[in-house]
Amino acid sequence: MEQVVQQCQGKRIFILSPVSLGHGQEIEANVKTFIKNGYYRVWKKGEILDLTALPISSLQDQETTFILVDRLIADDNNRARLSEAIQRGFQLGNGRVEVAREDAERLFL
Repeated sequence: MEQVVQQCQGKRIFILSPVSLGHGQEIEANVKTFIKNGYYRVWKKGEILDLTALPISSLQDQETTFILVDRLIADDNNRARLSEAIQRGFQLGNGRVEVAREDAERLFL
């Protein structure tokens, strides 16, 4: 977390969790589960897309999908929120989480 705050101080960041949605019928079920658990957005090629409006077919040929866990300004006031988002990201991503800055630079944790 300290690394993120130091490298991204004052910048808007996105906490991303890389997940596999599976194949075929699994994809739709997994998307519904993410939405049910409060994860409505994904990060795709630098854009934030709404899972509720995204056609399932657009996710079928992706090996990894990045769930948007949180977006916030990296500063001392948001340390607790950042820590929680990183922890949730690690849980969703089975030990992997990424941080993307507005300028598209990515940090891998």
